[in-house]
Amino acid sequence: MVGGSAELQDLYASAAERSPCGPDKPWGLVIGLDEFTTGDKKKPKNRRKTMVVSINFLEVGTSALSHEMTWLTIATCRNHVLTDVIGGWPRLFGILLEMLLLDDLSFLKAGCPLQLRGRTFMLFANVAVILTDLDGLRLTFDWGGTSSHRPCLLCSNVWKKDIPLLRGHVNIFCTDPYKFKPADQDTLVGVMHMLVLTKAQWLRDEITKGEFTEVVQGVGFNPNPWSLLLNEPLTQVIDFPAVIRTDWVHNLLAHGVFSRECSLFSTACKSIGMDFVDWRDLLRCDWCFPKRRGVKTSELHNAFSDHNETKKLVIAKASEYLSLYCVMRHHIEKNLMNDDRVALERISFEASCKVLDLCLEAKRCEKQDILVVSMELQRSLTAYGNAHQRAYGTGLVLPKHHMCFHVPGQFVRDEGVIDMFVVERLNLRVKQVAEAIKNTEVWERSVACSLLTKQFNQLAEGGLHFTSGLIGPRRSLPDYPAAAIARGVRLDGKEFYINDIVFSGQYVGMVAGCALEANQYVLILRLMDVIGGRTASSGRYRLSRSLAAASVREAYEANAWYMDGRDEYTVLR
Repeated sequence: MVGGSAELQDLYASAAERSPCGPDKPWGLVIGLDEFTTGDKKKPKNRRKTMVVSINFLEVGTSALSHEMTWLTIATCRNHVLTDVIGGWPRLFGILLEMLLLDDLSFLKAGCPLQLRGRTFMLFANVAVILTDLDGLRLTFDWGGTSSHRPCLLCSNVWKKDIPLLRGHVNIFCTDPYKFKPADQDTLVGVMHMLVLTKAQWLRDEITKGEFTEVVQGVGFNPNPWSLLLNEPLTQVIDFPAVIRTDWVHNLLAHGVFSRECSLFSTACKSIGMDFVDWRDLLRCDWCFPKRRGVKTSELHNAFSDHNETKKLVIAKASEYLSLYCVMRHHIEKNLMNDDRVALERISFEASCKVLDLCLEAKRCEKQDILVVSMELQRSLTAYGNAHQRAYGTGLVLPKHHMCFHVPGQFVRDEGVIDMFVVERLNLRVKQVAEAIKNTEVWERSVACSLLTKQFNQLAEGGLHFTSGLIGPRRSLPDYPAAAIARGVRLDGKEFYINDIVFSGQYVGMVAGCALEANQYVLILRLMDVIGGRTASSGRYRLSRSLAAASVREAYEANAWYMDGRDEYTVLR
């Protein structure tokens, strides 16, 4: 793949200059795991539910890691195949890890030779990140899941809400991260050994099934002799608790903490006469969102559909919540700040929005700032947890409330944000190939061959499209023939387009063009003047005739905006 793409060669060559590699200093291998089902939502083909394994490297940078074309899908396996294998998915994944790290021609022993700009680079790597959702962690590590007595795989002293506690142990509604005791690999290995021995005792009729079940439920793991934790060669080279990541997208957005908060607050607002239909009408207004996000305003209001109202739930896609939260917060700041009837619920909702703000800031901040942002995120999670419990008590606390406390530390260890947004986009790439294959006799091999061929061809044609550059047709500026201007620009993971509203230093403006001059990418802005209506997260601006150039590196996009007068806009940060 690298040899067939000049862009990918440049990416790896730059990474090699920043981070030299050798047997004693391997790169960090990132492994993304996720399942998808072919077919559509109404007619899923559950027989073809598939686990997808893709890899990348930490050293290429978080900007490249957020682009699916830099990932290589190395394995796919249908769910019914996983269940037919003795030892299941943990055994198969262990075999895959052994091939990657322990074979004679593996990343860890022999290295992988790459041709970069005419020079040979030996790539050595060891697993640094295993990224998946909570169900993926349950499958991979024989964990009982968030509904078990042990609802956190990464803590040794955190238990369900209704479990009586020993001294030094806490329930999932604890909001003090300093009370959480990280699980270490030796302890997890010991637990799995004990479970396997206990199962053998049950099979020999030395203990009853009830006693065996009680032990399994008590420790929160399932006995599996083929568990990753019992694979001694792997545990010698991988510290599994250190490489596991709990994804902020699934913890907060996809059936997570913020989606629960939206549902609770929207239901609480019924007491002041604001029903789901009122939220739906609010979202049907002429909202504009950054073009990069691809938000369909015609679908956003479906989060408050009549069907969802009967279930008292606000249901949307993970990416849609990123637009939904800023619009809802804007309405609250304008109309509900002084309404004491929902004061506690409002404070809880706003605290959850602050957590989202900081996660998004972590995604766009520079590497040197990630520690400061992560520390603020840790404090905000504690403040949110306390506010949520004041409003709703501990009965509605989810295991994901606790899982969120692991996120700030992960951002620091990875020096940026690696999330499941890109891993789930990889599923779409595999799905396009998989649905065309009818013969299931060698289905996995057919999918892998087709997928590799398609990706190689796209890369050879310059299909990486994540590197910096102007987007769309270019033309020269009349007074500056050396400068080129286009409708969009991409730089270090940022993307801006004409008519987006952005903030950059002292400037607020609407993008009139994206330019390249003297190897510098700049935005040509029609400046906007403040005219009042300021809230904590929004303001009113009037579009002026003045133009200014702003650095793309310093700019960040507004969350949303709408026109509320001639050349007048309400802009949400």
